[in-house]
Amino acid sequence: MSRMVVSHACGHIAAGVVILFSLEAGMMRAQPTVANLSTRQGELRIGNKTSYPIRVVVTKADGSLEGAFWDFAPGEGSLQGVRLALDDKPVVMVEGDVITVFSVDGSRRYWGPNILGKTNAPFWDGKRRVWNTVLRP
Repeated sequence: MSRMVVSHACGHIAAGVVILFSLEAGMMRAQPTVANLSTRQGELRIGNKTSYPIRVVVTKADGSLEGAFWDFAPGEGSLQGVRLALDDKPVVMVEGDVITVFSVDGSRRYWGPNILGKTNAPFWDGKRRVWNTVLRP
């Protein structure tokens, strides 16, 4: 496994986050830093307003969830997003957790990685206590 510190990539990664990338497995894992710890925690909602089928990959900064993914059809959850859950329990996210999205149709579309609380998306809705993002074309 090779290790690299990323300070800026496509305008979507904040300074101070260590990304581990395994070329064999094709997986990324964020290492938490002191700046990543937060009390802003809540469910994650994702919507897909694109015409592409997508895969959403979630990696928790604390290592408790690594490489979990959900597939979305084109237009799925485009109005309010779909709550991500495992075993019927919501996935609770905090600042510093990482979300990466890519198309699964061979078009090579890619969004992220997005680091909660550090990048523009997903955004924190403090009133509803939820992280939310809708992918747009």
